[in-house]
Amino acid sequence: MNILVYAHEFLPSVGGVENVVAELAAGLAGRAKVTVVTQRQRGDFNDSGLPYVVVREPGLVRLWKLVVMADLMHIAGPAVMPMAMGWILGKKVVVEHHGFQAICPNGQLFYEPSQTPCPGHFMAGHHLECLRCNKRSGTVFSAKLWLFTFLRRWLAKRASLHIAPTQWLADLLKIDRVRTIFHGVPEREADCVLPCSTDPPHVVFLGRLVTTKGVGTLLEAAAGVRQSGRDLRVEVIGDGPERKGLEARAKELGMAEAVNFRGRLAEEQVNRVCAGALCVAVPSLGGEVFGLVAAEQMMKGRAMVVTGGEALAEVVGETGLVFPAGDAGALRQRLEQLLDERGLAVRLGTLGRRRAIDFFSVQRMIDGHFAAYDDVLGGGSSHC
Repeated sequence: MNILVYAHEFLPSVGGVENVVAELAAGLAGRAKVTVVTQRQRGDFNDSGLPYVVVREPGLVRLWKLVVMADLMHIAGPAVMPMAMGWILGKKVVVEHHGFQAICPNGQLFYEPSQTPCPGHFMAGHHLECLRCNKRSGTVFSAKLWLFTFLRRWLAKRASLHIAPTQWLADLLKIDRVRTIFHGVPEREADCVLPCSTDPPHVVFLGRLVTTKGVGTLLEAAAGVRQSGRDLRVEVIGDGPERKGLEARAKELGMAEAVNFRGRLAEEQVNRVCAGALCVAVPSLGGEVFGLVAAEQMMKGRAMVVTGGEALAEVVGETGLVFPAGDAGALRQRLEQLLDERGLAVRLGTLGRRRAIDFFSVQRMIDGHFAAYDDVLGGGSSHC
């Protein structure tokens, strides 16, 4: 079987989608011929060490030829051009949704004017709200995003199958032929460090410093914990356009000495910072269709505190603590619960790792995709 994987962003770019696609492509390559097509430049990255072919920045003619040769196209995110080519050529197309691009013009399901989670304006037909949402980037740009969402959704409906990483997202898509396959994260026993008592205790945030990640909510919650007389520190790992604003916010809250903005760190350094953490917090306001950070840290045995009611709550299940998006008071209560209930962080970490092994293994993800491809090809993949 000749599988063409299209991923607009790919290695050496760093991110959740890039990691998932790389793990998936490597697993697929053991049982099929795999070609990854991406618009990402190679830079100093060595593609020759990968177990599959990588084609970077192809022109339309070359992309067309690659699509012609493919038995099946796997598109990581509903990219318009490859979906259109697959439809025109009558190819079997599987679209995996790594964002909200098929139901939201900005792809984040986040309402910019109020900086709050979007209730689903596009799917509800509230199109003036969609145009207002992205107006900050210009009226013409906002209109283009809105119009392209109609085209993207129309093409997506012609795909053979859709894959969503959570049932929550599958339900939101409101599209036929959707299958839920959880993302997979590597399991490495050496990385597993259960939460333990540190002095002072600290909570860790991992991710890009953008509004949708909700770091401001975490800072307010931690400030409330400290005001109650408890000593709690915050380790912020990651960088982004909101860093200066968040540093200023920490000072306003009297948290300048209690918050450490570490910037981007190598994986080994991340593990050292997280070792002994009270918990890892994922206070996202929007943009999460799975929550790869949560699954990765669960696999490493760390207690999780996450936004509830959406994808993150589905990932952690009963093994983490949840709170409403943007509710600093509720997040403060969860942090105080971990501080006050001796052994809770360790119990949650243990349960979370067990859940991650059961549901979020890389092999489970790969097997799920092959089963999906087999169904799309009418059971013929096992003979290719």
